[in-house]
Amino acid sequence: MKTINLFMSIISMCFLSISAFAANHQLAHAIEHIESAMEATNGYVIAEHASMAKIYVDALKDKKSKEGSEPDHKHLEESIKYLDDAVKKGKDGNPEAAKQAAQDALKLLMKSEK
Repeated sequence: MKTINLFMSIISMCFLSISAFAANHQLAHAIEHIESAMEATNGYVIAEHASMAKIYVDALKDKKSKEGSEPDHKHLEESIKYLDDAVKKGKDGNPEAAKQAAQDALKLLMKSEK
């Protein structure tokens, strides 16, 4: 009986930690793509990385909104707006403005995790 209880406890802990791992995974990938966008010199490359980062931030926002994290949710929404701006400016051939938008998105993304 003790073995079954121990086994069930371990399974429960694993299940709960998967959710936290998924959020960290999404955040890490978003940051990776934003940093790649900030290092790029070509507007289209910046736009591509910003677009990929947005996918991860959207997923993180959905997860946080299900958890009821409203303050984080607002920072994530603002971060998404900056990522949209980075995509637009990158595609319009304005890499410096696109990099600045990506940097602003990163700042807000980091605020959402404090």
